[in-house]
Amino acid sequence: MSLHLILCSRAILRVAFALGAVLALASGCSRQEIPGASADAERRFPLTGLVLAVDGPRKLLRVQHDEIKGLMPAMTMEFAVAEGDLAVAREGHRIRAILVQRGGDFALEALWPDDPEITRAVVAGSAALKQDTVIRGSKAYREVGETVPDFTLLDQAGQVVQINRYR
Repeated sequence: MSLHLILCSRAILRVAFALGAVLALASGCSRQEIPGASADAERRFPLTGLVLAVDGPRKLLRVQHDEIKGLMPAMTMEFAVAEGDLAVAREGHRIRAILVQRGGDFALEALWPDDPEITRAVVAGSAALKQDTVIRGSKAYREVGETVPDFTLLDQAGQVVQINRYR
């Protein structure tokens, strides 16, 4: 083997070794990923607040929200919402919702009017339906033509609906 070839081989080995050392150091200094964690992981928080503005075309609500424990103090922000939740939101109304944080983006899901009167009506209707189920048993069913027990729900527009309205 010629002296020139031996010197070139040693130089290549030194460069390869140096490059390997630099890469090893760089990877040791890089941000370590936590197994099972994702940069796109979403976090959820309960939110209560007052709807200040509804922007239908952009599907946004401007909400003056209360403190969100573990995330942020009370403030006013715009939140993206789905069409169904947008239909329930009314300017000047208090809401309860789930705040979803995906990276730096925030959205609201599961909007619900935070009105004591509405809550009382729905809770009372639910209790009556539960009592009817307890009396009749969980395996009971209604015959054709039999009256449905009273219950209360919210429709797609956020209005209280009582079944006895349709009798």
